[in-house]
Amino acid sequence: MIAILPQKLQEKKKEDYGNIANGLFFLILLLSIPLFFLRRSLTKKPNLPPSPLKLPIIGHLHLIDPSPHQSLHDLSKKYGPLMHLQLGQVPTLIVSSPQYAEEILKTQDKIFGSRPALKVPRLLLYGTRDIAFAPYGEFWRHIRRVRDETVAHMIQNIRNAAGSPPGLVNLGDILYAFTTSVIARVTFREEFLRPGVIERIRKLIEENSKLREGAGRHV
Repeated sequence: MIAILPQKLQEKKKEDYGNIANGLFFLILLLSIPLFFLRRSLTKKPNLPPSPLKLPIIGHLHLIDPSPHQSLHDLSKKYGPLMHLQLGQVPTLIVSSPQYAEEILKTQDKIFGSRPALKVPRLLLYGTRDIAFAPYGEFWRHIRRVRDETVAHMIQNIRNAAGSPPGLVNLGDILYAFTTSVIARVTFREEFLRPGVIERIRKLIEENSKLREGAGRHV
């Protein structure tokens, strides 16, 4: 037997459920506020340089006008030669003293040599495995050495081609050799600048492309 509750009783139960849900929501809210401030008070704050008051999300971006050098100069008069600014989500150390600048850029350059660990380069550049965003260390020194040597070799090839008859430079071949050399050296850590090696790699790639093209026609 199915008992049909009166309409008023059903509405009363819905109202009771709504009151219970609202009460639980406000109870959780009231408990979370003191927990938030308790956690914030227990968390150790880093020993940062002086800093002006910041706004949520944008930090101190509202203090930087179209002439940033003038804005930073005015702020340094108030907060000193070492100043901490929160530019959006990026914490930034502002140095306005020649002595501190020399200490950071020359004496302690290894500590401050890396770029900020941003999320976008980490996702797009395979964990910042790029010379522009890679952290300072053995890997960064290696890829910088590869870049310097291959660029110097490319410039020398352009000079040799321009100085020999008929004085024409095929930039397509030179840039292809440069790109292949960089990829091969970073991948295998071998010297790929020997005569004939780049040309052999190019022929292998062209033959592989022809084989793939021919195989695709018969599918």
